[in-house]
Amino acid sequence: MPADRQKIDQQWLQAAPNWRPFKQNRYRGEHDLLYDVLQEDENIEAMVGGMFSPELKSSGWSRRAGIIVATNHRVLFLDKGMFGNKEVADMPYVSIETVAYSTGLFMAGIKITGRGTANYQIENVAKNEVQAFVDVVRTHLMAKNIAAQTTNNTSAHLVADEIEKLASLMERGFLTSQEFDAKKKQLLEI
Repeated sequence: MPADRQKIDQQWLQAAPNWRPFKQNRYRGEHDLLYDVLQEDENIEAMVGGMFSPELKSSGWSRRAGIIVATNHRVLFLDKGMFGNKEVADMPYVSIETVAYSTGLFMAGIKITGRGTANYQIENVAKNEVQAFVDVVRTHLMAKNIAAQTTNNTSAHLVADEIEKLASLMERGFLTSQEFDAKKKQLLEI
């Protein structure tokens, strides 16, 4: 279900407090795309405007002016082009491998590298906006990595506990050594 418009409008203003009216009007079409793209439980946490494109040439996208929005679930790439054209792409945080940035004298760039998906290069980003955006994305990436490690550790502990139970059953004569070995291989996915 789409998010409510008033909530999106408030988050838009909070995510880009330094955007002057000219810049807000420049990205008005992208702002309106958010009404259709954001989910009810999704919140805008940071955004930047600039020129972006995927590094994969086969994607069909060319270098576009638009906004990049970091939400609590994903990163959105939005371009409301001329004549009603719309370009919308997203990368859930689990699909993002790294995010990096570089700064020049006046402008900055951001590179988002995906896991098996398109990589995006964002250029001509206002230098004073890049750090906040990258920090939000990195925070989500760290949270996903910690969650994955916790899941892996929990799984490893569960497997170890199960093998200990099987060893106990074998010692008490309820399982043969062949049955124990077969179950152990199954649990260890060997």
